[in-house]
Amino acid sequence: MGRFLNVLMSAAMAVCMAAAAQTSASPALQLKLEPGPEVRGVPASFVYTIVNASDHDVRLPKPVVNCGDVFFGEVWVHVKFKPPGHAVVQGPEHGCSNDYVATTTALKRAESWPVLHPGESISQTLPQAQLHYDAGKTGSYEVWAEYRPPYLSPQEQRALRKAGIDFPAAEMRTPHVSYRSKP
Repeated sequence: MGRFLNVLMSAAMAVCMAAAAQTSASPALQLKLEPGPEVRGVPASFVYTIVNASDHDVRLPKPVVNCGDVFFGEVWVHVKFKPPGHAVVQGPEHGCSNDYVATTTALKRAESWPVLHPGESISQTLPQAQLHYDAGKTGSYEVWAEYRPPYLSPQEQRALRKAGIDFPAAEMRTPHVSYRSKP
């Protein structure tokens, strides 16, 4: 029984080490969230940017904003609002889910993804209406963004790597930034 447990634990460690190797092999991407022009001290829009900080090309599908999307990935911009003297009010988390039928292989899908050369980026301006908050309210605002890559099974990831295609494989998160509205 002891030998069986040792073999089982060794196999589990090998799986964990392989997962760690995949994570460290993922491209060096950076997620940034920058404020647009302010209205009473609170940005009326935000710009998210994903930068290829690696030394090689990365294929990156343009992610969908505030909507679940396993084929293209997603960027979620969160806004927490706190009126003066009250508890934090989480901004309305509007969202949706895109549903696709996989009619092509991951390799075919990835071949259609835009290529980001080293130092290149994609970005999108998001007005407050799209983020469902009102910059005119008095209080404090806490804002941050998260990126979730497209879902690829381990087999699909291996096929892409074998074809020499690098792709986003890790979630990213920006720091939380606070703003206080001015009268």
